[in-house]
Amino acid sequence: KLIKGDNWLRLVSPEPAVIGTHFMGKDSAPAICIGKKKGCIQCKNNDEETDPKKKRSPPVRWLTWVIDRTDGSFRKLWMPYTVTQELGTLQQTKDYEFDTIPKYDINIKKVVEGDGTKPSDHSYKVIAARTDSPLTDQEQAQVNDLESPESIVDKMKAKQLQKYEEMGLVVSEEGDGVEEGVAQTDQ
Repeated sequence: KLIKGDNWLRLVSPEPAVIGTHFMGKDSAPAICIGKKKGCIQCKNNDEETDPKKKRSPPVRWLTWVIDRTDGSFRKLWMPYTVTQELGTLQQTKDYEFDTIPKYDINIKKVVEGDGTKPSDHSYKVIAARTDSPLTDQEQAQVNDLESPESIVDKMKAKQLQKYEEMGLVVSEEGDGVEEGVAQTDQ
């Protein structure tokens, strides 16, 4: 997670993975969205919701690996959509353009307003470092050994499917939805 204030990071995953999550309550872990067409039970429940104020699509985040420049550690970062928008703007700016990942560090400045419990209480500003800085040989070696974000997301979705199975739900390969009965998956 990003902390309030400055977060100096180096993005190192050329291909972040996209994932949606469903809010399950203040003190509960979010449910991983396996995809509406794959039979996500939370998406099905949302479709059946009749109160428009309660209908919500899962927020989408991008999983990527970063080097935390405060301590040099490698960690996973779940980037909110607004951060990816700002990176896209940088990518198209003449002085900061890049193909897949920047060759410079970035500061993701997180601002929290109110009590910080709602996504709308959080805003982000991406600031690029003034100069390019190549990864060290040691950092590059560590990057080469990282599990791909896509593989991590696939494992998370498989774990969510297993939870559905344990609940006695059927997950349709054809995307027909989730029903009670013996679970079937496309794994």
